[in-house]
Amino acid sequence: MGGDEFVVVIEELADPDEVAGLAEELIALLGQPFKLSQGQVASIGGSIGIALFPSDGDDVDSLLDNADAALYLAKKAGRNTWRCHGQAD
Repeated sequence: MGGDEFVVVIEELADPDEVAGLAEELIALLGQPFKLSQGQVASIGGSIGIALFPSDGDDVDSLLDNADAALYLAKKAGRNTWRCHGQAD
């Protein structure tokens, strides 16, 4: 992944609809302020692109490509949000 991107893999998701709540929790956690070593307070934001196995790909490369496409939809929607692959923008 790029310098400002990372992957979260969730195995055995009981209900694919749970992914929305998990994405919102991750965005909220990323947005919480934290202290840097010099005492300054900082916060970051995050956008999330989601691809689900097997509907959005049945191998690592296709899942990553589709999650990346969804990520750009999230960024286009205004950042600090999430989008699933195949979701209308």
